[in-house]
Amino acid sequence: MKKTLALLVSVMMLFCSSAFAEEQTFTEPEVIQNPVGGSITIPTTSAMDSNFEKDSYGGGSDGYSQELIHAYNLAVTDRDGKLLVNPMVVDKLDTTENEDGSKTYTVTLHDDLYFNDGTQITAMNYVAYPLLFTSPIGIASGAYGTAGKYFVGYEDFKTGANKVFTGIRLLDTLKFSYTVSAENTPFYYELNMLNCSQYSRCYPLDWEAWCPGFTIKDDGEGCYIAEDEWYDKTNTELASAIGNTRFAWDKVRTDGPYYLSNVDLSAQVTELTINPYFKGNWAGYKPSIEKITIVKSNQATLLDSLKTGELDWVNLKNQTGATIDAALDLVESDSNFSEEHYNALYYGKIFFRCDYGPYQFVKVRQAINYLIDKDAMINELFNGHGSTICGPVSSSYWMYEENEEEILERTNAYTYNPTKAVELLEEDGWVLDENGNDYVSGVRWKAVTPEEYNPWGNGEYDFGNSKGDPQKRCKQLADGRVIMPLQIEWLSYEGLALCEVLDVQLCQSSAVANAGFKFNRTPLSGSNFWNYLNSSLDDYFYPTYGMFSSATTLYSIFDQTYRYSTDPEMIRSNKNRIFDKELDEHTNNMLIGREPDDDEGFAREWVEHLVRFNEILPEIALYNTESYSIFNSKIKNYEENPHYTFAYAIVEAYIE
Repeated sequence: MKKTLALLVSVMMLFCSSAFAEEQTFTEPEVIQNPVGGSITIPTTSAMDSNFEKDSYGGGSDGYSQELIHAYNLAVTDRDGKLLVNPMVVDKLDTTENEDGSKTYTVTLHDDLYFNDGTQITAMNYVAYPLLFTSPIGIASGAYGTAGKYFVGYEDFKTGANKVFTGIRLLDTLKFSYTVSAENTPFYYELNMLNCSQYSRCYPLDWEAWCPGFTIKDDGEGCYIAEDEWYDKTNTELASAIGNTRFAWDKVRTDGPYYLSNVDLSAQVTELTINPYFKGNWAGYKPSIEKITIVKSNQATLLDSLKTGELDWVNLKNQTGATIDAALDLVESDSNFSEEHYNALYYGKIFFRCDYGPYQFVKVRQAINYLIDKDAMINELFNGHGSTICGPVSSSYWMYEENEEEILERTNAYTYNPTKAVELLEEDGWVLDENGNDYVSGVRWKAVTPEEYNPWGNGEYDFGNSKGDPQKRCKQLADGRVIMPLQIEWLSYEGLALCEVLDVQLCQSSAVANAGFKFNRTPLSGSNFWNYLNSSLDDYFYPTYGMFSSATTLYSIFDQTYRYSTDPEMIRSNKNRIFDKELDEHTNNMLIGREPDDDEGFAREWVEHLVRFNEILPEIALYNTESYSIFNSKIKNYEENPHYTFAYAIVEAYIE
C-alpha cells in the first residue's frame, strides 16, 4: 500500500520570478446521512480523568472522547491511512515555495464551520492551537511545546526571544497561513504540516475558553498575543488555569461529530451526543447514532457485559486468547453479534527513561530484554492472537510488509536467555556486591562515575543530593567509590494484563533474582501514569521511575521527528531521554528533506531507524496484537480497520 497525497478538484500552477505557487480548490463531498437514532454503550478499562487534550499534554484514558469531539483537522487520513486535505474544512489551499527555501501554506476555510454551540469557527481558531501550545506559558502549563515546531520562527517564539510567531499569519476572517522552515522542506508527509506536529492534529481551538481575556493579533509580521501578561512564563496562576482547561469539558466548545453532554467522574461515565452543527467527515458522513456512552468497565468481564446488553461494542486487543476465542465462538453461534479484526497498529512495550540510574546503560536494557520470555507471554495473553516484534512496528505498515525479510535478518529477537543477560551485566561492570566486593549473589552493584551517578550535576558526586538517585540507594564506600544497585523502579499501568505477566516474569522469577536484578513495581493508572512517563510537567521532569510498562497505539502516519532529539531545546519531545545521534538522524531523515513521492527513501531510513532502535532499546517491544472488535449486530455499516478505528468508523455507522 502506498500513500497518495491529495484530493484535488482543480489545480492551477503559477510561475513567477521569486517563487513557485500551486493553488488547489476543494469541493465538499455529498453529505451522507443514515437514519438518526439509537444509542450505544462502549467500555474503557482505564480510569477516566476528563483529560480531553492528550495530544499536547499526554494521557490517553479519554482518547475515545477526544477523537469524537474534534474532527475539523486540515489534513486527515482516509480508510487506507492515506493523507488528504479535509475537503469539508478547506475551501482553498495555496502552496508557495519561497526564495529562501521555506514553503508557505495559505488556507482559506469554508464559511459554514461551527462549534457545537453554533458559534462560527474562523481562521483565528486554527492559528490559536500552535500559538498556545508552543508559547512559553503554554509549556509552563505542561504542554510539550511541539505544536508548530516545523514553522519559521518556532524556536524564538517558544523560548520567548520573540513575542511574534513569524511563521503563522492571520490574514482574514477565514484565511491564515503556516510557513514551514527551509530545514523542514521538503517533508515526506507534507500534508501533515497542516496539523502542526506529529503529536497534534491542530483542530480549531476554543481560544476564549482556553485563554479568556487574551487577544490574538497580526500586524503583518506574524501572530502574537496582545497582552503583556501572556509573556510572563513565571505566572503560575495563568499556567495552571491553562493546563486545567483540558479538564473543563463543560466550558470548552468543540468541533467533532459528537460533543460532551455529560462527564461523571465519580460514576466513571462519559456521554457524547450528536453535534447538530457538524457538517460531515472527509467522506461526507454525518453521525447517525444519537448518543454514545463510555463507561469504566472490568477488563475481565467485557464479553459477559456484551452478552447481557450492558455494552454494545468491545475491543479485545488487550484481552486473553481464551476471551478472544470465546468471542469468536459467540459471533459464529449468535447472529446478534458481529466482528471486525485485523493486525492492530498497537504494541505492548517496556519504556525506559534512559538518562539516569541503571536504565542509562544499554546492556542493562538488553539484559532485561533477554530475561523476558516473550513467546510464553504471547501464548499466555493471546493464545496465538499476537506476535513478537523488534520495535514499534505492525505488519499492517506497508514498509514492514515490503522489508520484512531484511528486518528479521538485521534485528535481534532477544529470545529468552538468562545466561546471556548475566554475560551482558558482567561486561557492563555489574560485578560488585553491596559492600564493593566481588559479586557472588543477591543484587548486583556497579561503580559509577560522577556523571553516571548525577547526570544533572557539575561533574562532582554531590553524594546524597543527586536527582539521578531519587531513592538515595547508591552508596559511597570508604575508598571513595560510589556504587549503584541494579534495582529497577518500575511503574506499571494498572489493570493491564501484560503487567501481571511481567510481574511473574520479573518480580517473581528466580532466574531474574539469580541474574542480580531487583524489580520494585508500582501500579498506577490514568493521567498520573502518563505524567511520570511523559515527564513534560516540571513536577515530573526529574525522574522517580525509570521503567514503565504499557500498551501503545501506533499511527498510520509514522512521524517520529525529534522524538529522540539530542537538542537540549527539544528535550521534552524526547520522552525516553535517550541521546543517540544515529537514532535521531535516522528518525528525522526518513521524513525531513524527503519528497512526498520518495517511498523507497522513506522505507530505507525507516528500516535503519528500526535496526538502531532494536540495538539500543529505548523501549522493549513485547508484542503486536490482533485487534478484535465484537459488537451488537444492531450497529450497521460499521467497518473498522488498522487505519480507521472506532472513533472514525462509528461516525459512518447507524442503528437498525
